[in-house]
Formats: sequence, C-alpha cells, structure tokens
Amino acid sequence: MLVRHGLTVLLMVIAATGCQPHESAPEPVAVRAVVDGDTLEVYFGETPKTVDLCGINAPELEAPLGIEAKAALESLVYREGGQVHLVVTGRGKDGVTVAEAWFLSMPGEIEIHLNSEMLLQGLAVVNPDDVETCPNSNIYVGAENRAQENAVGIWER
Repeated sequence: MLVRHGLTVLLMVIAATGCQPHESAPEPVAVRAVVDGDTLEVYFGETPKTVDLCGINAPELEAPLGIEAKAALESLVYREGGQVHLVVTGRGKDGVTVAEAWFLSMPGEIEIHLNSEMLLQGLAVVNPDDVETCPNSNIYVGAENRAQENAVGIWER
C-alpha cells in the first residue's frame, strides 16, 4: 500500500518538478544483494560492485528503522526481478560507486526511481553532501517534504 501511494505521489512530484528523462536507459544490472536502505551490491558484467544511492542517507541497519529501510529497498528491487538501471554519478569518499537507480514497472512504462521512493517512504533523508550530483536531484527535496507532511517513516509523529 505504501509503495502504491508513494508511486502516485512520486508521479505528482515528477510532474510538478520536471524530473529529467534519461536520454538513453542503460542496460539493467543484476542486483546481487541489498546491503541496507541506500546501498546495493550489483553485477557489472561478472564483477560485483557496491553502489550507494546518490543524494540520500538511510538509517544504518542497527539504527531505528534500519531494518525497515533495507526491507523496503529489497521490496522495490526484487519487485521486478532484481534488475535495476543505474546512472553512475561518481565515487564516494570511500571509493564506492555512487548512482541513481530505477527500474521500469513494465517495459516502456512507468519509471520507478529508487532514490526518491526511499525518501517518499520516509526511510531516507536527503544527503546534502552529494544530492547536487544526482541527475534528478530536483525531485529529492519534494519527496522528502511529502514524507514529512505524511508523517511516515522517520518523520512519524
């Protein structure tokens, strides 16, 4: 239910803020594992790599809502068979690949943007240190504000 509501809200946020379409959707990569609410392990070809979702911070596993954040990201990732598209935006201080991630709910249909979906669910916050490097950073604050207004996740009252 939350994912469906979040998707509706995300579509409204995208329409209002003008989410940038991807000029060419890269080939999807297989997700090996969801590490936590903002980190994936994926295969680039046969090579496993850790990928941090750009522009967001989710609670660590041992923190309140950390397990819920991981479960929400797993639910999104595995909803369409564990394949995601990535737009790599750089490397973090620790050398880890940083990227936006999304999948198509149906081939050629609605794009589900994982970074902003985690914000909409209130299971991540905008990371001011790297949000500007994300191609669709313009929707992040709106998604976080919507979670605050709806008092969900970490914003629950």
